[in-house]
Amino acid sequence: MLALCEGKLAPDASARGLAWLRAAQRADGSWPGRSVNAHKEPNDGFMVDAATAYAVMALARCGGG
Repeated sequence: MLALCEGKLAPDASARGLAWLRAAQRADGSWPGRSVNAHKEPNDGFMVDAATAYAVMALARCGGG
């Protein structure tokens, strides 16, 4: 997230990352996330929550939302 906002990536990479965040948002407002530990609903639900939180923080901080 910070790399998108603080000039740690090339400008086109930052723009592509923010564009992906906008495009990947689901109809219910969440972003996709999946646990690498096990494909079970409780794990995936937590990862969707975490992915959504990070996406919202990135868009809010980078002015991309």
